[in-house]
Amino acid sequence: MADEDLRRLEQRAALDPAARARLLRERVRAGVLTERQLRLAATLGDAAAAEACGRPALPPPEDDRALLAWLVRVEAFGPAACARVLLAASAVDPERIERDASLVAARADWQRAATEASPEAARSLLEGREGLAEVRRAVWDACYRAYGGPAPEVLSPATWREAAARVVAAVRAAVVPWALGEGDPLATER
Repeated sequence: MADEDLRRLEQRAALDPAARARLLRERVRAGVLTERQLRLAATLGDAAAAEACGRPALPPPEDDRALLAWLVRVEAFGPAACARVLLAASAVDPERIERDASLVAARADWQRAATEASPEAARSLLEGREGLAEVRRAVWDACYRAYGGPAPEVLSPATWREAAARVVAAVRAAVVPWALGEGDPLATER
């Protein structure tokens, strides 16, 4: 694609989701973005990335089983993506993190894993912290904290959807730009 055409497409992409999907496909074709990065953004619910992958955007999880399925799909993208999910989910209730010394230490490990260049080193940081089970627990806890309820069993289906949507939106806002090479919202938190 010619530079001028690419600039026009970039301008349209800010306002037109179809143009954004075309821009993402062009970035993959040009080698600026990998298919894996595009699939991660689509898995997190980015509509333009999903369209660029040729599949429908996934709705936010509506119950605990759907949230588990969503997390399993995210886990397939490796430890750095998981660490970013942990950081974003933990930001739903930062006061709780600050009150719990073990969570403060865990968050430090998640931050290091999120920026680790070596997947093996990032994985070892997470595995030292209980691995991917910690990701699931943190996201579940974030859903309950988003609701403000003391116990998971008190969540009605409507309340669960609302809480899960809030947490998933926070994760999406923090991880999709990083996945697409459009900046790192979590870098400002470090």
